[in-house]
Amino acid sequence: MFGSYLCWKCSNPANEEEYLMGSPVRLKIYDVIKDMSLMDFFGLGVYHTTVEVFDKEYTFGASDDSFEGIKCYPAGYLDSIDIPYTFRETMLIGYTLYDEAQVDEIIRFMQRDYTSQSYDIILHNCNHFTQDFIKVLCNRNIPKYINRLASIVSSNSFFHKIARSIYDGRPPLDPNI
Repeated sequence: MFGSYLCWKCSNPANEEEYLMGSPVRLKIYDVIKDMSLMDFFGLGVYHTTVEVFDKEYTFGASDDSFEGIKCYPAGYLDSIDIPYTFRETMLIGYTLYDEAQVDEIIRFMQRDYTSQSYDIILHNCNHFTQDFIKVLCNRNIPKYINRLASIVSSNSFFHKIARSIYDGRPPLDPNI
């Protein structure tokens, strides 16, 4: 999908450890639903995810006031403001050999596929973005449970219509769906 970005690069490492491992890439996981104990039991949690690299946190979502779907914040900023999600955990996924300027270039490239208008709660959500971004940065995958519910719902048109209607704020059986 991202062509030349799939090979690792390294430029001017600050020290031997950075040269050997690169810069850390972290997945931040937030619970979308306050009490997910029953859903977690069945492995069907609803999660929002972001990627943290170079002290920046990247997220993807829909916005009425912006074309850009990918947003960048200082690392930890989302934890300090009132967002509708509950922080769950941060996972070290791997290391990237890209430098900060190259990561900025990757994000500019990904903006074409991840516009605000392209966001879909089931088919093109924040977890799809974090998977693609992490794959490019360090050739790793996010845990499968993160987007399991969206995968299940997308495979059934009836459930997909219900999920879309709930997200869009319409009655679940609205004939205009």
